[in-house]
Amino acid sequence: MTILEEIIEAEKTVSPSIYNKKSILWDRALAERDKTASYSTYHNMLSDNNLLYGTGPRQGKLETIALLKRFGAYLDADLIKKMNFSKVGNPFFIKLGDSQISVPHLFKFGSYSYIEEGLKVAGLHKGKIHCAEIGAGWGAVSSMLIDQNILASYTDIDLFENLKNAAFYLTERFPDLPYSLNDSNNNAFFNFYFPSEIKHVRKNFDLIINEASLAEMDKETVRVYLQWIENHLSENGIFFWQNGRYRGGNPDLTEKMSDYRLSRFKPLLLFPQRGRAGLYHDSAIAIILTKWTNGASSSLPLDKYYDVLVQLADIGITDEVLSIYASIPKDTLSDAQVVFLDSADYLFRNKRIDKLVSFCQRSKADRDLKNAANYLISAYKFINNYSDAREEFGVYFENGKSPLALAFIACVFHANSWKIKDYSPIDYLEMKLEKEFHWPDVISIQQFNSQKIKNCIAIKIKYPWLK
Repeated sequence: MTILEEIIEAEKTVSPSIYNKKSILWDRALAERDKTASYSTYHNMLSDNNLLYGTGPRQGKLETIALLKRFGAYLDADLIKKMNFSKVGNPFFIKLGDSQISVPHLFKFGSYSYIEEGLKVAGLHKGKIHCAEIGAGWGAVSSMLIDQNILASYTDIDLFENLKNAAFYLTERFPDLPYSLNDSNNNAFFNFYFPSEIKHVRKNFDLIINEASLAEMDKETVRVYLQWIENHLSENGIFFWQNGRYRGGNPDLTEKMSDYRLSRFKPLLLFPQRGRAGLYHDSAIAIILTKWTNGASSSLPLDKYYDVLVQLADIGITDEVLSIYASIPKDTLSDAQVVFLDSADYLFRNKRIDKLVSFCQRSKADRDLKNAANYLISAYKFINNYSDAREEFGVYFENGKSPLALAFIACVFHANSWKIKDYSPIDYLEMKLEKEFHWPDVISIQQFNSQKIKNCIAIKIKYPWLK
């Protein structure tokens, strides 16, 4: 019996559980997922015309240039050279420098790099480690970790419809490594579990991964998973979190970062999400977390600051606040950083800019933070029809650093047929960008009019739970 047949047979006896409760969002997404055990389907699961629904972005070969524009500046050429990209799943490849890279893996290079850095910070990079992942997709990140000889074992906990993808890919990619399904011994290299069978997972893990799935689950399901992670993370282990929060207004899903109570964990590293594909898309935050020891906790209001940082990323601000991302894990913020975060929080809660204006008037305010504050003030003025909004946006257009914030402004200028220094806004954006070079194409294709881009910014300049 193949692993696919084993999973399909085992699914017939699955009992309902809080762990396998599907949110409305996932119930809708999984409705189209292939439910057969056809090996021909899975052997082409990563091809440009047959990516299984929901296993990842479905880009064709003609769109790979756009992918490189999104992620190319963040890719580590030396890391790519180290990777052995398999032809399992029939992925399509592109040439990057002297290397051929599997495009379906391209989306996960950032995640792999964050994890690799986190393992070094935690002192876990010299030996093999035990890893668990809640929601592995088709197994991209884990395959890279195994390829680099980092893992001693790998446990995947996922819904039936998703588990098939990773189980097929990983067992085909690494056929000599033993696997088990819903087994209580946890002795195989690959240990695959339905969420309802999570009770059989008895070991602790040096690395636990969750990306882009807890944010899409029912609140109660998120609560029990985070408790499970807290209980099964080894004392020196790390938890890689890359999620945002749900904006769609469904009260059953998590709209506040603070509702996750991630402050229960100690942050080791903090990163903004990179490579967002569109202006409407929401942002996430990447955090390497570990356990607090001896009853310790942060002196900072971590959950509040996670709310603020995700909202800043949503409206486009990332690079001006990298010093804050670096300072929070050190449990120390400067007075200017605290005032900036509080002022941004005040805007997102109250739709008022007076605290940001006051911050900008401080003679000792950090230049990057002042630029970020000016951008937020300009965005507020634009959606409220202030006469000087164009001028103030122009100042950030000249001096700003965050790719998405620059893209928002370029879109505003483009929609209003405004020029910047005698350049078209798209040409000027191309000159300004150092990373994420897809934004000029996005703006050209999306064709926002002035009111539409104004509505988009208005949504993102306030917390989503404040209607």
